[in-house]
Amino acid sequence: MSNLFRAELLTSLGGDLELLREMVELFLSEVPDQMVRIQSAVSAGSSAELLEAAHSFKGSVSNYTNGPAYEAARTLEFMGRSGDLSNAAQMVLRLEDEIARLRAAMQDYLNEARGRQV
Repeated sequence: MSNLFRAELLTSLGGDLELLREMVELFLSEVPDQMVRIQSAVSAGSSAELLEAAHSFKGSVSNYTNGPAYEAARTLEFMGRSGDLSNAAQMVLRLEDEIARLRAAMQDYLNEARGRQV
């Protein structure tokens, strides 16, 4: 989560740092289940389930970034919509990498925020 984007998000929340912290914590707690849904859909070869899971996750990610993590989720959503899952497993790996980066940035933010509260 870049400083610029965090500033834009914070502005949209009326400067409420506590609300931003709560949103980030909620997102971080939901990521594992959402990733399991996407992985399961790909493993099962279910384009309908992938469409639903990736669309939902894309919406969650879009609250924080429109960068590579968002793009990977969007691509998976498109794959589900088109029914062509031939490259979906590779895209899931890309999504996992991008989400790991986003999660690390968010965790850094939470650590900084906790440090400011002490």
